[in-house]
Parts: sequence; C-alpha cells; structure tokens
Amino acid sequence: MKTKLLFLCGVFSIFCGLSLGAQNVNIPDANLKTALVNHSPTIDTNSDGEIQVTEATNYNGDLILPGNNIEDVTGLEYFNNINVLNLDYNNISDFSLNGLTGLTYLTVRYNNLTSIDVSALSSIESLVLRENDLTSLDVSNNPTLEYLNVRFNPLVELDVSYNVNLEEITLSDLDEIEYINLKNGNNANMTSIDPFSNMPAIEMVCVDDETTFLNNLYDLPTWGQPWFLVTTDCNFAPGQLNNISGTINLDAGSGCGDASAIAVPNMLVETSVDGDLFGTLTNENGAYSLYTDEGINSAATINNWPNWLSINPPTSSTTFAGFGNFTSLDFCVNAPTSFENLSVVVLPINDVIPGSMTTYEIVVENLGSGLQSGSVTLTYDDAVQSYVSASVSPSSTTTNTLSFDFSNLEPFHTQKIQAEFQNENNSNLTVGDEVTMTAEVFPNTNDVDTEDNLFETTQTVVANANANYKQVLEGAEIYDTDLDQFLHYVVRFQNTGAGNVQNLKIRDTLNENLDWSSFRMVSASHSNYRVEIEGGNAVEFSFDDIDLPYASFDDAGSRGYLAFMVKPNEDAEVGDFILGESSVYFDFDPPMFTNQVSTEIVENLSVASSDFSAEVNLYPNPTSGLVSIQNNSALQIENVEVYSITGQKVLTLTSTQIDLSTLNSGVYFVKLIAEEGTSITKKVVKQ
Repeated sequence: MKTKLLFLCGVFSIFCGLSLGAQNVNIPDANLKTALVNHSPTIDTNSDGEIQVTEATNYNGDLILPGNNIEDVTGLEYFNNINVLNLDYNNISDFSLNGLTGLTYLTVRYNNLTSIDVSALSSIESLVLRENDLTSLDVSNNPTLEYLNVRFNPLVELDVSYNVNLEEITLSDLDEIEYINLKNGNNANMTSIDPFSNMPAIEMVCVDDETTFLNNLYDLPTWGQPWFLVTTDCNFAPGQLNNISGTINLDAGSGCGDASAIAVPNMLVETSVDGDLFGTLTNENGAYSLYTDEGINSAATINNWPNWLSINPPTSSTTFAGFGNFTSLDFCVNAPTSFENLSVVVLPINDVIPGSMTTYEIVVENLGSGLQSGSVTLTYDDAVQSYVSASVSPSSTTTNTLSFDFSNLEPFHTQKIQAEFQNENNSNLTVGDEVTMTAEVFPNTNDVDTEDNLFETTQTVVANANANYKQVLEGAEIYDTDLDQFLHYVVRFQNTGAGNVQNLKIRDTLNENLDWSSFRMVSASHSNYRVEIEGGNAVEFSFDDIDLPYASFDDAGSRGYLAFMVKPNEDAEVGDFILGESSVYFDFDPPMFTNQVSTEIVENLSVASSDFSAEVNLYPNPTSGLVSIQNNSALQIENVEVYSITGQKVLTLTSTQIDLSTLNSGVYFVKLIAEEGTSITKKVVKQ
C-alpha cells in the first residue's frame, strides 16, 4: 500500500510541474494583455492568446508598450529577464517593480503615477519619470543609476545622495520642489540641461562643492547668483531648522552689488531668538548660512574686525513661524576712512622632534581699508633648525632669516606661506628645550597699529608626535594689561583609525573668560569647512567629505589642523584661568579629546614702568654699532640684557652704552632692568 501511495505522489508531482510551466500569467488589464500577446518580438510563442509563465520568464528582449491605455501592470513582474521597459503614454497610477532586478532602462513618461517603488531595481541605469503626479521618489537603493528625468512632477524633495554614479539629472520644471540633495561625491562628473528653470519654490540645495555646482549643475549666466541656499551641509534639511543666508561685501566705490565689490571672509554673523544665540562665519566668498530657531530673529554682523567698519543694515529682524523657513540677508561694508594695517601670526603645524621636519605657517592679514603690499620675515635659530623649503620662494635669505614679498592683498584677506625646517638631532636640540620662531611684517606704507606686526611662537621639543593636540600660542600666562589682545589657539588632529574618515567635527566650548564676539579663524589645513557657534560659547568646526587617510597608509595625509583667535573678556581678573580642550569626532566614532590648555591672567608688575619707558630712549636707532641709553627718569638702570629675535640672550652689561657691532644685522630686544625689579624692553635694529 505504501508503494502505491509513493507512486501516485510521484505522478502527481510531475503533473503539478507540467501544470505550473503551462500556467497563465494573471493579467487583469485587457489592454496590457493585448499588447503583450501582439508584441514584437514575439512573447506568445505558442500563439494561444495567453502569456504563460514560461513565456514571460524566457523573454529577454526589450518590452516596448507605449500608448496602449494601460492602467494596471499586474503580470509584468514575471518578465524577470528583460533589460528595457517602456510604458510611456499610458494611464498607470502606481506600481511596484519587484522581480525586475535585471532592468537597466525604465521609462514611464506621460502617465498618472502618484507612486512608484523602484527599490528592487538594483541594476537600473536610466530612469525616466517625466510628466507624472509624483510627490515623492526614493532612489536610495539604486546605486547604478546614471540618468534621472523627473521633469513636470509635483515633487517637494529629491535626494540623490546615494546615487554615486549619476551623470545627468533633469533639474527643471519642478515648480513645487523645495529641497534637493545632490551631495553624492560625483558632482564634478554630473550635468543638467536647462537647470533650475521653472523652480520657483526651491529653497535649499545640498552639494559636494559650491563652485562645482555653479559650473556643472547651474546656469549662472542665465540666472545670476542662486536665489536659494547652496550648501555643503546636509545635516539640516528644510523642516528641522530655519535658515538665514546671504553675503557680505566691501563697497569698493560702486556699491556692494557691483563686480568691483570685495568679499568679506571671516566675519561673524549672529542672530538671537529669545536670548538664544546662533552664529557663523562668512567663507572665502563672503557667503554665510546661519541655522536658527523659530520666533523673532534679530540678525546682525558682529564686528570681530578692527573697529573701522560701517555696516548696512546694522541689524535686521525676521520672524519665523515654525520650521523649514528661509530668508536672504546681505550686508554691505563701507570704510569711512582710508588707512593701512597689517598683522602677522606664525603657526606651528606639527611638533618639534629631534631629527624630524617641522612646518610653520605665516599668516599675513590685511586689516586695513585698501590693497596692501609689503614683505614678511621669518627668523629662526639656525643652531637647531635648518631651512628646507617654502610654499612661496623667498625674496631673500640669510643664515637665520627668510624674507617673502606680497602685493595687492585685499582687505579682510590673508597671505599664507608655509615653510619647512629640518630639526637638528644632536646636543643642540634635546627633549624639553624650547624653540622659537618669529615672524614680522613690514608694510610699504604707514601702519596704524604696529603692535601686531610682530609675532613669536615657542614650542617645547618632544620625543614623539602628538595625534590630537591643542596649543595656546601665548603660553601659560598673560598680563592683565593684555586683555585687549587675542589669544591664538591651534588644534591638531590625526586619523589613527583603520580607514579613511569622510566627515570630521571638532567641538570646543569657549571658556567663560573668553569673548565669543571677537572670535575669528586664522587658518585650517582643509579649506572646505564651516563654523557654527551656539549659545555664545559652543563652537563646532565641520569638515564634510574630508576623506582623511588613515595614519598607517599615509601618515602625513592623516593629519590636519585648525587655528582660531579670540580675546579674553574685559572683566577677567588677575588669578583667573582660561582653560580649554577640544573633542575631535571622526565619522561616527566616539570623540577623541585633546589635552587641556591653561592660561592664567597675572598682574603686570611693570605697569609702573610705563612712565619709566616714556623717559628712556635708545639712540641712534637703527644703528650700525653703538647704542646710547638716555635715561631721564628717577630710576637707576642697574642691568642691561640684549636678546635676539629668537629669544636668545646675546649680551649682558651695566654701562649706558651698548656695543652691537659684533652682532649680525637684524632686530634685537634690549631689556633695561632698574631698581626694585622694574624693567622695560625696547626694540633696536642693527644695520
């Protein structure tokens, strides 16, 4: 009996298999069925007026079905070996393409689509959905997509950030779209025909790079500057926050809208909402993008530059109801008077390690009202460091000094020069020693503030490089008489992980004794970054798409830095400490914390020496040899010390004449020490 049952089951199985092979595809739409039965090339190979499952799955040609009044596409899921599907000029409102995983080309133009699921199309290269009723489209699962056409659809948002192979996209005739995310890492290879035509509702476009977007995916000659926000920051899409954006330009004589206007970078823009502060800095093009809360926003520029600017408008009020709102606000800067002012900073880019290389960056900044030219020198101790190369060829060199010329430096802009030095690996340079580098800028014209023409950086020699490190260049102490001067901070970072880092953030909480309204950037290793400040002290630096190599693959490339400057608060007191550390976020990893820096405000015991300084002169200055000390004060000078520009003591004496004839030409500092410890320092130039 058991044998008979097995025999019957086997026969039934064969019968079932034959029946499945001959099973007809369920095609409810009569127009679709007719189009398939009459299709050329032939699909209905047995000419029975039906489409069997085997006929559908065996067909591997193009499926061309335009203009057949098709409404329901049920049944097409069995055609799993086709590469091309054309359903143009039908009446289809929605459908899923599950099963069509081999499809490379799909066009469904001029239909009534309100939804379409293309998530199964893992091989799709061309997707044409023009003239439909789509309000949303998800192409995040289509990494092979190369061409996308969605013209004349009521889309509100479009995100192609996952479509890394996209080459052409239609960005026109989308009259309801508000937000487009184009940041896919491939903008440089993308094009668009007639971009942003008939797109009145567009508010924000996120891109790889603003310049690339303007060149490849926007029609600048036709439309001029974008009327919407163009940003590389996709963290805040519409609906999460509100945005105020615009540009700040310096009027060069013909108005801020004229081509002659000069972009103002590094200017702080802030808005306050019910006491909450939000701020950002303008970029190199003078553009800013400021995310803020709902409510009444009082937006203004914060004059973190020397106080000679006239800014219009001085402030502007905007009310945001809810979120996802955008407004544009441009500022125009005027210079009421004409004057010259240059400053200089020298940044240590990496550590001083015996036998290794150290790089320094000179940053000359034009704080005046017009173009400036001049020169800058970098002086070093040639006993412990040897010059190797520079990013700009020096105009002249001596045994311990490099000179560089610059010309036509625009207001608000900087000239940056990097110089590399070989550190000695002998008894002249040992761990724990201090190495000093001094930069001095020489304007061609009268400089209204010479105090910032000289900058000195001191580093302690270490045995090993620091990966994530913070340094305050002014050191562990500042005088209470210097609270109106900037503190300069350098934050260095390194990717010590196992793979490249794509997005990097550095967060820094400004100490309560620092004045955030004076905050300015000095420099950064990677130019594509943005700065956001919230609450007057929480600063975030974002390096998107940095693609930072990992150390074991590229040690030099794995490193980076940023430098900023900020003043202490005026009400800081003697004994206060200005503490700070930074946290570095590599992609989604937990933060890496830098060391903590500390600067104490100490009393300047030589304040009483101001009268002493006014009554003491050195002459002649400059000198070729002898310098006389003229002391008209009531204090008696007991000791005289002479220091080189690198901080090395070169002479000690007690006489009223100083003989510099045996010293090399250059700048020296003469420290005059009087009774009761009062001292002053004077600068003298040896010719």
